[in-house]
Amino acid sequence: MQLNKEQERAVGHTDGPMLVLAGPGSGKTHVLTNRIKALIEEAKVPPDNILVITFSKKAAQSMQYRFNMMSNAFYPVNFGTFHAVFFHILTYHGLYSKEGILDSKTKLIYVKRAGRFLNIKKASDLSWQKDMLDKISYYKNIGEMLFKEGAPDIMDKEEKEEFRKVFEKYMLLCRKNNVLDFDDMVCECRRFLESNEAALKFWQQKFKYILIDEFQDINAAQYEVVKLLLDGKSSNIFAVGDDDQSIYGFRGAAPGIMRTFLDDFKGCEVVNLKLNYRCAYEVVRLADASINHNKDRMSRPMQQTLKNRKRGCTYIKTFETAKEEAEYIIEELKKYNTGDVAILYRSNHSVSALEDEFKIKGIAYTKSAPKISFYELDAAKLIISYMKIACGKGEKEDFLRCLNAPQRGIDREALNNAASCHDGFRIMKDYYMHQGDDNERLFLQEDEEALKKIDKWERDCLLIKSLPAPAALNYLLLGVGVRKHIENNYKRDFRYPLNEDEFFAELKERFAGFDAIETIIDAVYEIENCGMDNKKSADEKTHLQVNRSYDENGASPVTLMSAHASKGLEFPVVFVAGLQDGLFPHHKYLNSMAGIEEERRLLYVAMTRAEDVLYLCGHGSEHGKRVSRFIAELTEDNNLKDNAAKRISVNPS
Repeated sequence: MQLNKEQERAVGHTDGPMLVLAGPGSGKTHVLTNRIKALIEEAKVPPDNILVITFSKKAAQSMQYRFNMMSNAFYPVNFGTFHAVFFHILTYHGLYSKEGILDSKTKLIYVKRAGRFLNIKKASDLSWQKDMLDKISYYKNIGEMLFKEGAPDIMDKEEKEEFRKVFEKYMLLCRKNNVLDFDDMVCECRRFLESNEAALKFWQQKFKYILIDEFQDINAAQYEVVKLLLDGKSSNIFAVGDDDQSIYGFRGAAPGIMRTFLDDFKGCEVVNLKLNYRCAYEVVRLADASINHNKDRMSRPMQQTLKNRKRGCTYIKTFETAKEEAEYIIEELKKYNTGDVAILYRSNHSVSALEDEFKIKGIAYTKSAPKISFYELDAAKLIISYMKIACGKGEKEDFLRCLNAPQRGIDREALNNAASCHDGFRIMKDYYMHQGDDNERLFLQEDEEALKKIDKWERDCLLIKSLPAPAALNYLLLGVGVRKHIENNYKRDFRYPLNEDEFFAELKERFAGFDAIETIIDAVYEIENCGMDNKKSADEKTHLQVNRSYDENGASPVTLMSAHASKGLEFPVVFVAGLQDGLFPHHKYLNSMAGIEEERRLLYVAMTRAEDVLYLCGHGSEHGKRVSRFIAELTEDNNLKDNAAKRISVNPS
């Protein structure tokens, strides 16, 4: 691919700082690899004096491969991630070894020990341990900013106090055992270089030219180490990024550093890669209209598109319910080669209704997500078991699951002799009843309470069966006490990426379209079995269905993927689904302007994955929720309303 005017300017730059604004589809990797080649072959820079930093090992390997393919000779250029480069510096000076890096399992052990030492009740919960490690990582990347006014509101006052204590104990364990975790590599490298002038000069002479990819994702700690590595006289740094695509704030990424960069390096040249090779005009136009609502960004004109390609199409659709949204997407899929289609979402919760419809209709799809379906959650299994028992379809495992959820004090042995439990209540009562001398049925005094609880449970099930599905669910959760039991006992089992409020909201959404609980049980059976007779998990069945569909019908699977995971990819047709306030933007960020702007950047990333056709889909009115504000912004934008009937179709909810 030939270089355009802006790309040539960037590639031809040799000495001094440069910031390259590289929007979606602008060929930034092509620029980076060509610039490395130009430094070596035209500016005669020794290859081993060049350092190329990326944010993932995969990206580093990919860029190195592309560079090697375009070069006629092997050049020993240094490619690596921030952490790999900084750890190399530490190991070079004998400060640490590979054996001194904490693996994920050991980190969990350390943070659990720290919590138990402080008598924190949740310390044994895997969810608490993972959450605390995420916060520790975040703190190491942004430092004391976490506790300053205006910082992201991820902890309340009590949680911050608890965090400080856990962090201290966790770090004490690390120092005691002379080990580092992933984020320590950055902090320790900075400390070492600041305290050892000879070592600092050595690495400044070693890395005379530094190139950084995805510069918008850099955090403050990484940036400070990079500045240390630069020889103050020459400052040969080449930073490539797009602040509109900064979507990793939860890792400490700060897109504002791109503006700080211009202040830190006076006279820095700036190149804007204006041409988008990926997206059609209408896609760029709609995406630009969305991102322009962000205030905290570097101003620039809308990207240009290739003149010899079609304008493309964009559609905005809103619906009353998630089910209607799913049905619309499935109908639209018939227009395209399914292998060309990606459905992007903020979190798995956003597309649960769509996945259910895919499974029922046998539509092939692949998904980059945790290998667990909604109905495989222990909490969901408990709800369904109660419903099965109420309908007289309960098996032994259903009764055992519900036996003491909530606590009833019923002995599990009461069901030990049961081959099946279609009459489970009678079997449990027989266990607690005894035969007297005259064949009279009686019970021991200490078993009276258990029998009362069994009778109450049975009456509850009769009532649940008589109610419409939404009312039955409400009574089960509140009247029987199942919601409180789930909240108190199932936290560690929320492997599905939902918090408890989202779980119960989705549960109600799934029950909303059913009149009777018998139909729910039938629907769940159909979803989980997908027409197959084996007992594999729902996700395994889906995978088999994908292969079968591809082999027999020649149809490639639709791609389902989170917006975060889609970064760097492209598809001819993209649906962004689940655009609802609380889902996209996520509820955690609704009260934060910085959070809303990051969510809008995430939407921008999702929108610009589309090459030709882009759909924005959302639903709103059920359960008092509203369609995403991001859709409202676009439908109210006067600049999009000219001759837009064919490109933008709006169904107000």
